[in-house]
Amino acid sequence: MSYLVCDNCEGYYELQPGQKAEDFDLTCECGGKLKHKETIKRDNHAEDFKKTSNIVKRFMGVILGTIVIMVVSLLFNVEIVLFGVLHSASPLTFFYLLTLIFAGVLVVFVARGDYKECIINCLAVGLIGGALASILNGYIPSSFGFMVILMSIFFSVMGGFIAVVMIKLKK
Repeated sequence: MSYLVCDNCEGYYELQPGQKAEDFDLTCECGGKLKHKETIKRDNHAEDFKKTSNIVKRFMGVILGTIVIMVVSLLFNVEIVLFGVLHSASPLTFFYLLTLIFAGVLVVFVARGDYKECIINCLAVGLIGGALASILNGYIPSSFGFMVILMSIFFSVMGGFIAVVMIKLKK
């Protein structure tokens, strides 16, 4: 057997009999480059450690993104931001929305992983950060609190998409 091994995430794809490396796009889902190898050394302990470290990185990315959203929402009252979104384009509105986008970008660069994992992480940050911001500011029983959550999810995921494209273009 031969393999295509990513130089970034160290993931691998096993080539089936008759398949050649030239038959494939040599770009991994994470944005890394795939290199052809005849054999690979598989260490179950190393794979378990890698899975654990990936979970820790994803968790840390989600925590950092949530902290960014929380700090900004506590420093600047989210209600002012919502008023600006609905009625005018104030600098405070743009700052808060940019913060949500930045939180999504931060998550992707800290946690890495494939594209699906990145977007799921950004979704988690938007959901958790928006919910906590709504709860701490006392908005959760109202429809306004849910609007803050939806806005947080949307713009965090947008930030995630931006970061994924940046990583893809870099490779």
